[in-house]
Amino acid sequence: MNFVGRRLARTEDHRLLTGRARFCDDLPVPGVLHAAIVRSPVAHGVLRSVELPLGAPGVVGGLGPDELAARARGGLPVLWVLGDQTMRDTPLLDRHVRYVGQPLAIVVATSEAAARDALDEVVVEIDDLPVVVDVDAALAPGAPQLHDDHPGNVLCTFASGDDADTLAAALAAEPGVRHLQASFELGRLAGAPMEGRGVLAVPEPDGRITVWLSTQAPHAARDAISAVTGLAQHRIRVITPEVGGGFGVKDHMYEDELMVVLAALELDRPVTWIEDRTTSLSVTAQARGERFEVDVAFTDEGRLVALDVQGWRDAGAQFSIFGAGPLFAALGTMPGPYRWAAVRGRGRAVA
Repeated sequence: MNFVGRRLARTEDHRLLTGRARFCDDLPVPGVLHAAIVRSPVAHGVLRSVELPLGAPGVVGGLGPDELAARARGGLPVLWVLGDQTMRDTPLLDRHVRYVGQPLAIVVATSEAAARDALDEVVVEIDDLPVVVDVDAALAPGAPQLHDDHPGNVLCTFASGDDADTLAAALAAEPGVRHLQASFELGRLAGAPMEGRGVLAVPEPDGRITVWLSTQAPHAARDAISAVTGLAQHRIRVITPEVGGGFGVKDHMYEDELMVVLAALELDRPVTWIEDRTTSLSVTAQARGERFEVDVAFTDEGRLVALDVQGWRDAGAQFSIFGAGPLFAALGTMPGPYRWAAVRGRGRAVA
């Protein structure tokens, strides 16, 4: 049967429009506990201590920085590796605080309200450090360093397309070539799913774990859970209910979601956490934040000759699973559908 050009009836609308869809926050699990995440109130500093109110009403447990670090067997994978990149994974937690909202600890209680109330009793001690809030500040001489092993706050540099010699040869072959130079930015944006990120971790009696996750990438989530917890992949089952929108922000697993999994394993109880809108807009990964310097070479007849582009990506505090990949993709699409004698791209990702 030929489906091209035919009008096809949607099959999922009825359950969504009549309230019968099941999102992470709708899953009925007896005895489920609720988590709240302790987050950094500062953008840059050294974490000294986190005191959890384990005796607060309704609180049944929690994991501080030391406990989380001890239980994390590995880091979160960074799968897109480019150029001279050495950051192949990122830690679940270390003592270097690098952004506002960074997860530092987790509190687990019998209700969402009790877990949220307990956050008011948490005592966090952080020694403030100077901050950098954009690419220019991060690259300036003497700028505060976010990662000891990435001097100058440069997480990686890479090249794409033709090399410098090929570009020079293309320009030399066209006498009287003209140049149009421009700079522009792709502003930052945040996805706003109907339901934010959500996780429900359910330990099984045989030592396995089932994780219900609002995700676009259940296999990548399974891999991250395995890397951090040390559980073999075949002992981890990730189930995706209705996602409620993803827009790329649910393409990987986050530190706070993994803390929920570790808490469930520690307590041997189901634990859930649902992201609110404030957290979604302030902590969940954002996109773009790139700047470009473009040089277009062309002839008097309007024929395109060469394209030379430099790009800088504001990678935030550290790489997500995508690394500098979005900048690489942007450089790759800039030639468009046009014929060029040479195209050269250079990229730099900055913390």
